[in-house]
Formats: sequence, C-alpha cells, structure tokens
Amino acid sequence: LRAAPIIDLTLAATPARYEAVLRGLLAADFCDAVLAVAGTSAQFHPQLAVQPIARAAADARKPLAAFLAPQADASLALLAAEGIAAFRTPEACADALANFLHWQPPRHAVKSQEGRASSGQLPEEALPTSFTEASALQLFARLGVPVVAHAIAYAPHFAHDLAYPVAAKVLSKDIAHKTEAGGVALGLVSEEAYQTGVSSMHSRVRTHTPTARIEGVLVQAMVKGLAEVILGYRHDPMVGPTVMVGMGGVLAEIYQDVALRLAPVSVADAHDMLAEIKGLAIVRGYRNLPRGDLDALARAVAAFSQLALLPGQPVMEAEINPLMVLADGVVAVDGLVLRRGNSSA
Repeated sequence: LRAAPIIDLTLAATPARYEAVLRGLLAADFCDAVLAVAGTSAQFHPQLAVQPIARAAADARKPLAAFLAPQADASLALLAAEGIAAFRTPEACADALANFLHWQPPRHAVKSQEGRASSGQLPEEALPTSFTEASALQLFARLGVPVVAHAIAYAPHFAHDLAYPVAAKVLSKDIAHKTEAGGVALGLVSEEAYQTGVSSMHSRVRTHTPTARIEGVLVQAMVKGLAEVILGYRHDPMVGPTVMVGMGGVLAEIYQDVALRLAPVSVADAHDMLAEIKGLAIVRGYRNLPRGDLDALARAVAAFSQLALLPGQPVMEAEINPLMVLADGVVAVDGLVLRRGNSSA
C-alpha cells in the first residue's frame, strides 16, 4: 500500500476541476485508492463536490470512497444510489478502507502445504465422526503440536500409570466446556486425592449435565508454563479456513488479544502473528522475566493451522486452550474439535 499526497481544493474547487483531480488520482500508478472528503458543500451545494465524485466513480478501476462532514443525508443517499461507499465518521471510513485494501480471497481449496511442522503428518485414515478431548489431542499431535502426557482411565477403578501430580477431566462427547460443567479436577497429588477428586467430579457433572454420556476420565500430567496461549481454527463459509492465536486461559474471551490469518500459515507467518499479541511481552524478556520458546510456539501455530489441509476440510472448529509456553518448547493441555455437521464437540 503506497501513500499519496493530500490535495486540498477548498478555495479553488469547481465541479470540473474536482472531477479532473479525482480522475487523475484514480489513473495514477502511485495511488491505490482515493478518498474524497467534502465539507459543507456536500450539505448545501452537492453539485460542487458530490456529483463530481459520482461521475468520476462511474468508470473507476480503483476504490473511491467519500467522507462527508458535517452530515449530509441527501448527498449520502445520492452516493449510495451510485454504489459509492460514503461515510459519516472518519473512524468508520478509515476502518473500511483499511479492511478493503488488506482483504485476501478465501482459501476454498488449499494446495500448498508450506509451513507444516516437520514432525507433523496429516492423518490419512478417516477421522472420527465426533471428538472427545483425548481424540482431539491425538489429532493435534499428529499434525505436529506437542501435547501433554495423558492416559484414559475407565470405571470402576480409573487406573492410570502417570506420575503424580495429575489433572483429571471428564471424557464425554456431550460436554464441550468441561470447566463450566464441573468436569475438571486439578493438582491431584496422590492416589487418594485422585480417587476423591474423580468421584467429586462425576457428582458435579451429573448434577450439571445429567444426560451426558461419560466415557471415562482423561488423566493428564500437571504442566506449569510461563504463559498460556489460545489457538483457534474455524472454517468460515464466507472467508474460508482461518487460524487465531492469542492470550489464553480462562480469561481468553476477556483479553481479546489475538491475531488472525487465513489458514494454513507458515512458521514465518506465525511469527508475524505472535508479534501482534501484546500479552506475549511476558515471554519476550520484558523486565527480565523468563523468556519463552517463541520459535516452538510459532511452529505449533503453523502445525495447528494444517487443519485446513485435511482432505475435504472436515473440521469446522477447533481450539487449544491453553497451549502452555515453556522455556523450552510448548505443550497443549486442552483441546476441542468440532466436525462439520456436528452440534457439539
């Protein structure tokens, strides 16, 4: 995007001169778009500025927008009738132009596999029709995202072979958000604490979601990182596959500190995304805080984005929250996958 000079015709404007300037800018190779700003003439003398905008836009091959101040409803209606974007506020005008000029076409059919993590391998066999957290983590691991050590424990004894402390999570395709359902028990430091925690967790889940089909318990090693990150994927019918990265944890929706790209992304693209996230300052060495492994994080973002390359693009939505950023590496400790046509994960 190239910047062009501001041309002020306030005192010298005539309809013919105004139209000529607009046409000249629209034809110039140094100009990507033209914004026409009209003041009181738009309200009281539309023939001086608004009608020339409409004439210049008739055969324009570049974006031409208008900002009218003060508000001039008749001129706004005139421009709208001609299919010209006209705005009442400078903020809306700037946002619209920026979004238009940075727009990229949807990726309905992705052919390139650039950026796939070297350790990842796209699954060749059919995916399950619906996912538990365990099968979601399995898919992420096969794409190249490091995942927490875990095991599935079944009733009646819920035995596992992981070292304590552990976390226990209810395993059910009917429960997408386990925390809200009471389906998580953290920091279980012994077998006794584990059995008590699992029993209490089942009671909470049965009270919250009595019809949920519980398949077992997902037992995970406890992981403490330097920061928590959220990765999100969505296949939007209008935009195509997109990937998101931002500050994660239980407050992810409050922070709204995220970066978005069309998927898949390369490792270099992922680094650019990370640079946009203010909260990651805490792992960039801010005020001598410990540095996190941002290279590993970028590789994980790129690997996760390969969901867009699965044959037939069967995944509608997916999420890792949190992905723990460590001093050496990253690890996913919670995952969700929603297939197309499913109403729950």
